[in-house]
Amino acid sequence: MLTAVYCEGEKKIPVKLLPRKKGKLLLKPFSGEPAHWHLSQINKEYSNGQLRVWLLSHPSHCLLINEPEAIRDIQLWLDGKSAGLSTFAILLGFVVFFFLCFSAWWWLLPPLAEKLAIRMPTTLDKKIGDAMEKSLSLTYLVDTAKTRVMNNFVHTLFPGERQWKVHVVHASEYNAFAMPNASIVVFDGLLNHMQSSAELAALLGHETAHVRYRHATKAMAREWSGTFLLSLLTGFDTGVLLHQGAELRNLAFSREAELESDRYAIDMLAKKRIPMSGMVHLFDLLGSAKGSAPPEWMSTHPDTKVRRQYASEALERLTYKNDTLLCIKLESMLQEMQKESSIRK
Repeated sequence: MLTAVYCEGEKKIPVKLLPRKKGKLLLKPFSGEPAHWHLSQINKEYSNGQLRVWLLSHPSHCLLINEPEAIRDIQLWLDGKSAGLSTFAILLGFVVFFFLCFSAWWWLLPPLAEKLAIRMPTTLDKKIGDAMEKSLSLTYLVDTAKTRVMNNFVHTLFPGERQWKVHVVHASEYNAFAMPNASIVVFDGLLNHMQSSAELAALLGHETAHVRYRHATKAMAREWSGTFLLSLLTGFDTGVLLHQGAELRNLAFSREAELESDRYAIDMLAKKRIPMSGMVHLFDLLGSAKGSAPPEWMSTHPDTKVRRQYASEALERLTYKNDTLLCIKLESMLQEMQKESSIRK
């Protein structure tokens, strides 16, 4: 609230000044009726630390303003930079503040959380994965016969890496996923439609890459960090809306994780001299089951056609002689699992 002294001839009255929009200045005496002075009707003069403002039509009616802050604010108002600018500045400040917070949440905080996750001990991955694995039997029916052969398959594919454990479950979807503790789940709906062991090798290479690169742990760290920051800023439980915001933000990261795992699987097939066509045919199989897919930006996975194109280019680029003995071993195990499926039907 600005204060001044209103002078009319010899009469002096203390008043409050309220600059308003549209060039109006409200004079509010401590007693009596308020008055409005319009910007176009007044003039000003500053001297000896005092601002004098008067009506052009009645020069004897003037305001004497002595307080520095009041002089500054009235000067701004008289120059056409009144409270409207102050309000704009405040709004702009809020916009900039929330933009910076949003930028930190969307771009800065997740990479920092990811780097922190990499430094976490792998025992954390095992604890998380073990908890997920315990609930597996509550969600899916595990095929023990196919699971036994599948584990022989993965240990033949990755000799010396005894940490891998694969569960084959009864489910019609074309799907598979990896848990942070090096356990992998393969749906027999996908397994039963594979045409070659190279497809299964490509799938297992892709899923093991998720574990090797600690994608699940990184994703959880990114989501938890974002949710924590938003809770801190809003001062309350972020709830479903903010959770969905974190999910959307992590979709791009999930797509990059999928592409990174694809690249690992392609390199693995080349190093082990398994036909690269298995990767291409795997995407053909997955593409045939997707149906109406959401836009790529709304999906955790890149477009299957894009992934297939990348695998096709690798097939044309990489030339090597297949490891016939390894391929025969893997093919025999795939046929055994699929034969088990036909028996169960």
